[in-house]
This record gives sequence, structure tokens and C-alpha cells, in this order.
Amino acid sequence: RAWQCGAQDCHEIRSLRVEVGRGLGSTGRTVAFHPKGTHVAACTPGFREIAVWDLATGEVERRLADSSRTVVQLEWSRDGGRIAAVFADERIAVWDAGTGGRIAYLPEPGTRGIALSPDGSSIAVGAEKSLSLFEVDSGRVLYRIEGTWWRSVIAFSPDGGLLATASSVPSRWSNERQEVLVREAATGRPVLMLSGCDEGVDCLAWKPDGSELAAGDLAGAITVWDSTSGERLAFHAGDGEAVVSLGEFGRVA
Repeated sequence: RAWQCGAQDCHEIRSLRVEVGRGLGSTGRTVAFHPKGTHVAACTPGFREIAVWDLATGEVERRLADSSRTVVQLEWSRDGGRIAAVFADERIAVWDAGTGGRIAYLPEPGTRGIALSPDGSSIAVGAEKSLSLFEVDSGRVLYRIEGTWWRSVIAFSPDGGLLATASSVPSRWSNERQEVLVREAATGRPVLMLSGCDEGVDCLAWKPDGSELAAGDLAGAITVWDSTSGERLAFHAGDGEAVVSLGEFGRVA
């Protein structure tokens, strides 16, 4: 179901029959909205294919080519031009959101999370023991950083200059510190280490101007940092239920 929310209430605008699978990490996202909220990409029942629905009419506007596999994560680029998916066999595909034509097909063993750059020209891939950045059109590996364990939660800053990564592995399963690492997106160079998360991180969201970064964890806690200084600006204790989504304006779902 898709809902439109105002200051006072929310009302349902459309109900669609889609397949919502269990995603990467603990939750993952197998439904992706167009940045302007006009369309939604999701799997048709039985994972027959990925389709794009117009939320105004409820009709399928286009179907993505060669997408008849079980999907574990879907992403829509910030400019609305491209859609990316991770399949259960750990392969990654990127399509032109306007035509449905496939642009790239990237086999990347051990994939645990992806993020499209704002303009859709590159895609960051977190695997079990590495973080990689690919050029979408050519499939070329721009860099690969080994030893970054299970970086399954990834988010580009709104201007595409920074890349935040975190692990969704519960603290009881790992001796790794639950930190958010911010890198220079073009080179992978670390620029900031953000601490304060006691549990595995399930989602990341940037403020629209890029000045702040928020993380929601598996225990329901939300932490907000200044993305330049690393200062923790806010902390909301959780209720034990994982935060599965953070809106870029601070709304929680």
C-alpha cells in the first residue's frame, strides 16, 4: 500500500499487489520509490519480473528487461533515471528507468548491499569482505577496498561526494565496533568515523543539504551526526524494534 502523509494525517492513495521478499542483511528494501513519489518499482507476484507502477493510475507503466529472478534489494537513483537490483544469486543489474532497458549486469560474489550514486553513473557494492565502486555504463571497477566486513548499508550524500557505510550485523554476532564510516566517494578514502551505535545499523539517511547523517539500528535507536565534524547531534533510544527506513527529512518508517 502507498500512503500520502500530511502534517495531521495519512491516507492511502494506492494498493498494489507486489512481491515483497526478505532483503539483504536483516530487512533490506525490495520496493523502491521514484524520488518524486510518482512511481514505485517492485516485483510482480511470484518474482516473475520487476515492474514500475504509476501511483496516480495504479497501472504498470513499464517492465524491466531480464528481471525474472528473486530480488533482495531495489534502489532508485536520486535523479530518477536508473533502477538497480540485487538478485538472490548475488548478481546486480541496472536499468534505464524510462525505457526499462538493461544497462549493466554485474556478478559480484558476496554482495550484501548496494547504493546508486545520485546521477546513477556509479554503484557502490558492499560485499562480505569488501567495498567496491563500479562505473555503471562500462562495468569497470573504479576501486575495491578489501577488509571492510559486511558493509551492507550504504548511502551516497545528496551531492554524491561522500559515501556512508555501516554493518547490519547484530552486535551479538560480531566483535566489530558498530560504527558508521564516511568515505570520499570518488576515491574511497576514509574521512570520518562516526561512533555511538550500540547495535547493527539497518538504515542510513542524509539531510538534503548533506550537513547531517542519521542512522537507525536494529534496536530501534536513531543517531544523528554532523557530517563535517562527526559530533553527535541527537540520539533517540530504541524500543527493541528495528528502524527499517529513515526519510531524508527525518521521518521514520
